[in-house]
Amino acid sequence: MKNKITIIADNKADKPLVSEHGFSILLEIGSKKILFDTGQGDSLFHNARLLGIPLNDLDILVLSHGHYDHGGNVKKIIDLNPAIDFVAHPDCLHTRYSYHKGVGLESVSLTEENRAAILSLPEKQIYWCREEVEILPRVWLTGSIERVNDFEDTGGAFFADKKMENPDLLMDDLSLWIEGDNGLTVICGCCHSGIQNTIEQILLVNQNFSIDTIIGGLHLVHASTSRMDKTITYINSIEIHKLIGAHCSGESAMKRFKKELNADVEIGSAGLSFSL
Repeated sequence: MKNKITIIADNKADKPLVSEHGFSILLEIGSKKILFDTGQGDSLFHNARLLGIPLNDLDILVLSHGHYDHGGNVKKIIDLNPAIDFVAHPDCLHTRYSYHKGVGLESVSLTEENRAAILSLPEKQIYWCREEVEILPRVWLTGSIERVNDFEDTGGAFFADKKMENPDLLMDDLSLWIEGDNGLTVICGCCHSGIQNTIEQILLVNQNFSIDTIIGGLHLVHASTSRMDKTITYINSIEIHKLIGAHCSGESAMKRFKKELNADVEIGSAGLSFSL
């Protein structure tokens, strides 16, 4: 049985699918189904219905990090799948904020309703992921990603308090990888850890594998020219075959990727599906 990946919710979509500022991707691995993030609002259910994807037969729910645009439908998914296994870093439950010039300070936490739904699950169905773990055969999560370079940051002004005295380093940010015959497929939610930090950590435990495909949000929407230069140099150095930038990757970053990466580059959108 082939493995399949489908983006259900994303910032881009072609009608009759709808877009939103959010991300959700379905992984069909053999007979198992993993929902990686749940988007922000109604696009998850609208698009799933049009794509013929049932959302009441899921085996695992993975939360890439505790932001509202990735965990907006956690309670609804748990209600539809009461026996589901939930996997995330425990810091996803933290209160957090972001600051944008002209907008001010905003809460970006999971809602109390969604946090309560996670904690209401039986203990045996909750898996707190602090370090790499195999959640299905050949399917792994990174756990918390070490920040090892000096040019990648979280991609925004994130704080753990309303006074903006304590930066939120988003140590709950995690990514997923799948071992395939052609190499590793890496799936990122927002990649607040930075794509080089993320890939370097994955390669540390996969020294016999290369990276074949990167898909998901790369949070380069505010990246400086210097950061983009170094990111492009790094991705070219590991010789990937395909990059699908979605959600928060940023239009200018994707333009540079299309022009400068030695790989097949595609802009992700809701409904995009491919087999592994």
